[in-house]
Amino acid sequence: MLYDNALLLALYAQAAAATGEALFIATVEGTAAWLLRELRDAGGALYSSLDADSEGHEGRFYVWQREAVQQALTPQEFAVCAPHFGLDRPANFEAAGICACTPVSMRSPWRSSCRSMPCANWLPARRAS
Repeated sequence: MLYDNALLLALYAQAAAATGEALFIATVEGTAAWLLRELRDAGGALYSSLDADSEGHEGRFYVWQREAVQQALTPQEFAVCAPHFGLDRPANFEAAGICACTPVSMRSPWRSSCRSMPCANWLPARRAS
């Protein structure tokens, strides 16, 4: 939703400016890009939210089946991505996994590159096709 992300965007921007932390900078850039890409209408105004109910299924475009991710990645890529995006645990939404950086991944040495993992780059492109 716009109001959640707008408030978080300001907070992460302040954290990025204060610390220079790559994770905060990447979060600001990713959030701003998402807001402009997904919530801006043709006239430049911003919608307040997106409808998660698509094609008769709640969350259809926001969740991923573990098997779909496994099919798209090599076994080595999936082995790296799965723990960082929560795909190594039981599904967390109606029998599908929601790919997101997990608390474990945020503490890992990979944390600043979490958004640049193959999974993060592949999933939006795959969903758009």
